[in-house]
Amino acid sequence: MRTIILYVKSLDHLIEYRPLFLRSVVYAILISHGVREYCRMVSFIAEKKSSIVVLGSRVKRVYPDEQSLQGIFNKIVKHLRITPPKGRKVHPGIFIRKGDFKTLLKECKSSVNTYIEEGGMSTIPKLGRSFTAVIPFIYSFTSSEKNMLRRYGYKPLKINLNRFYPDQIVVILNFIGDITW
Repeated sequence: MRTIILYVKSLDHLIEYRPLFLRSVVYAILISHGVREYCRMVSFIAEKKSSIVVLGSRVKRVYPDEQSLQGIFNKIVKHLRITPPKGRKVHPGIFIRKGDFKTLLKECKSSVNTYIEEGGMSTIPKLGRSFTAVIPFIYSFTSSEKNMLRRYGYKPLKINLNRFYPDQIVVILNFIGDITW
């Protein structure tokens, strides 16, 4: 299964950059003629120790525009503001899960595990259909976050984070995965 993990520091950060988040969801699970059933997108909210899980194989009534996701986003935010957030189904194929980042990294491992790091890509990596990629949401990973990712077997993939937003990185990863499949 292809897994895209967005690492978001706080709920306020997610709300502030809502359009980027909504486009990331669309680009991760939708393709021009339908849904990528072999994909899932997980957005880990560090402040809440919760994840928003979007399963391509189960999602219903999601269209390639941000407006169709706006109501779902409002439900997600409402459930994440509950203290403590509870694991629950928000929409068909979209769930909120409790759990720490280490557990998420272990559960989402696949044949190729990578995280996005600042730098220039020299060669196009071979990702294939089944990979897991961790993307920082609007910032670079700290050295302690990088060390944790390496400890769990994730290798750096250098992409210039100053030039690309998270939704664009999702498109690049899906493109690389599709052409090296």
